[in-house]
Amino acid sequence: MGLLYRLVTSYAFQRTGLARGLTTFVGWLADRRLPKWILLPVIRKYIRVNGIDMSQYQGDPESFSTFNRFFTRALKPGCRIQGNGVTSPADGVVTAAGTFTESMLFHVKGNSYPLTELLRSAWPDTGSFVTVYLSPADYHRVHTPFNCTVTSIRHLHGEVRTVDPAYVLKHPGLYCTNERVVVEGTSPYGKFCLVLVGALVVGRITLSIVDKINKGGTMENLNIELEKGAELGMFEMGSTVVLVMESDALKNTGRLTGEHVLLGTTIS
Repeated sequence: MGLLYRLVTSYAFQRTGLARGLTTFVGWLADRRLPKWILLPVIRKYIRVNGIDMSQYQGDPESFSTFNRFFTRALKPGCRIQGNGVTSPADGVVTAAGTFTESMLFHVKGNSYPLTELLRSAWPDTGSFVTVYLSPADYHRVHTPFNCTVTSIRHLHGEVRTVDPAYVLKHPGLYCTNERVVVEGTSPYGKFCLVLVGALVVGRITLSIVDKINKGGTMENLNIELEKGAELGMFEMGSTVVLVMESDALKNTGRLTGEHVLLGTTIS
């Protein structure tokens, strides 16, 4: 398995059309209603290998009809408590955070990438941000980090390269080329964008607040009001969330870099 993982996450493999094909196949397979004698051992193995605490989630291994339904499992009510201020939109590891200037977001070790390419739209030259990486073991739904009004949604077509932090470190512009969904709106902290970045074997990025948005599609002039902690969408395999704000509300969030945070944890 280690050799296979190194192969599919290698730069050579990522640059071929095989990455898209693998992603499509895995997404298709994860949606199949396989016989229980096949599906249940796979789910149990996944839980064991990734150390998942199923007591936090609705349902048990036997209750899921497909692997994807297991992967996008919902939390039990009250399992995550929303803290004060800006909170983490997902469970995951904070890989980068802080303020930015000249519309450049940074990774560790000085690497940076242009915000306007990530969003494919204009944005103020200054502000603050946080990047959260969701591993295969994490809860894979994304929630609002504050009360907000969603004004537009853009589905940006792109590649499906891995977002493993070690790979991203070597290819800092990757978030700007991968398939992603940009949710833009306003909040008590000013304008914001929440970017859901797709990745290798991420079959779909599904939004809970709209029925459907086609690849490359845009929904403008929206007025969707959401309370803090409302479910926004989900990844149908692991990936990354980037929260960008025009204010400096996340200026001190860099203190959490490298830490695993839970949905609802205060990060401001």
